Amino acid sequence: IHTSLKNQVDIINLNRDLGKIYREQKNYPHALTYYAQLLTLSKKDNLTTDIASAYNNIGNVYRLQANYTKALENLQAALALKAQIEDA
Repeated sequence: IHTSLKNQVDIINLNRDLGKIYREQKNYPHALTYYAQLLTLSKKDNLTTDIASAYNNIGNVYRLQANYTKALENLQAALALKAQIEDA
């Protein structure tokens, strides 16, 4: 069980790292792909901090694309989750 959990965490971290690399290269579609995978995996394991991180990263990519509506939606989702984490 520990190995599978560690592998899952590694996969989550890899998706976050790949999303960041693509974002820095201004390859926003690929960045969004990896951040979406990060979000899906994090939701599957109910990892609230990682879910908030994924929404934050997705929101920042949309902001960089000047898609402010989607940026705001995702950043608000991240903020709401972070508030829940702090209240817990």
